[in-house]
Amino acid sequence: MAAALEVGDEVVFTGGVAQNQGMKQALESAFGLNLTVARMPLFAAALGAALS
Repeated sequence: MAAALEVGDEVVFTGGVAQNQGMKQALESAFGLNLTVARMPLFAAALGAALS
């Protein structure tokens, strides 16, 4: 899905999997971007769940 979208220069990685350095590196390599991991990546997922 990400390959079909236009992605900007700054991408923030959130959610529990953002804490996995291997996943971060794999995504950076696959898409040729630098990801910034949110300070509290689990909070974004929890907030989204609470609002829906």
